[in-house]
Amino acid sequence: MILPFLRGMGPMSNKPPSTPGSANYGAGSHGIIIPVYTTLTVQIWGAGGGGAVVYDSGGGFSGPNQSFAGAGGQSYFAAPSVTLIANAGGGGGNGFANTVSGGSNGSAGTASGGTTNTTGGGNPGGSGGGAATGCSGGTGGYGGYVAKT
Repeated sequence: MILPFLRGMGPMSNKPPSTPGSANYGAGSHGIIIPVYTTLTVQIWGAGGGGAVVYDSGGGFSGPNQSFAGAGGQSYFAAPSVTLIANAGGGGGNGFANTVSGGSNGSAGTASGGTTNTTGGGNPGGSGGGAATGCSGGTGGYGGYVAKT
């Protein structure tokens, strides 16, 4: 008779068998239970920044890049021996209709803690609005990407 918890354990093995699989988690804070594994890889794609709009002098603005769309939030994974962080992209700068000046694009998000840390390797930022005015607000920056096996 083979006990269920010993199935797959050979005479030279003292580890229970691992089952291949993956899990994806969306926004929010999640507690997870990590099952028996041979190799565990964690990948995080940071949020992109917001796209900006176009203003004119009637709103009290005198040029582009005086107001910026919001940056996305930070994404991270923390365990006792590792902390992985993927920072969000920056928000784009406003365009200015009076001089038909486009806004600057947001900066790319950074990443840290992984064996792979890629600035701007995460999710794209939002598109800048206001193209009907002949210019547009800046596009939000890409988020960072981090991975560790």
